[in-house]
Amino acid sequence: AGTYKLKQALVLPHLATLRGAGADKSKIEWTESPADGKGRGLPLIRGADLPKPGGFDRRASFSIEDLSLTSGPGFTGNLIERSQTSVPAHFRRVAARVPRQAYEGVKKETEGIVLHLDHARNTEITGCDWDAFTVLIGLKEVSHLRCTDTRFRWRDLYVWLMRNHNNILFEHNRA
Repeated sequence: AGTYKLKQALVLPHLATLRGAGADKSKIEWTESPADGKGRGLPLIRGADLPKPGGFDRRASFSIEDLSLTSGPGFTGNLIERSQTSVPAHFRRVAARVPRQAYEGVKKETEGIVLHLDHARNTEITGCDWDAFTVLIGLKEVSHLRCTDTRFRWRDLYVWLMRNHNNILFEHNRA
């Protein structure tokens, strides 16, 4: 339990579960938006690159439970990025918030995203509360995605599924 203020992204190892004592008790807040050497925004949470990538699985699969996540000021990227993995993962009872931009001149399409999926299989989202400009984007080849009992609040795109998806279930959610 507690509030943890971060300036850097979290890169989680394979099969890790980032678990708190409850979304109201365990909070991770970013005070800055991390960027790479070229100034491009980094996802705040992602899986580590696997040392010996094999076929589809090139990134670590990770899960998150019982936490509150809030991006920092000026954040315009992906809060959570799950990509290039087929190993099952889940997001349970996660409160995630990407606050609305408070300054002039921000292009609306660059505001933050809670979960970005790309070449990701076997993802479960249960009992979450997500608030962002865009809640979920599935870029390419997302399959076996199950989202239940979750509340979504958004300011532009609720869920955006782009290409080659299958076996996707949304059930008992609130928007």
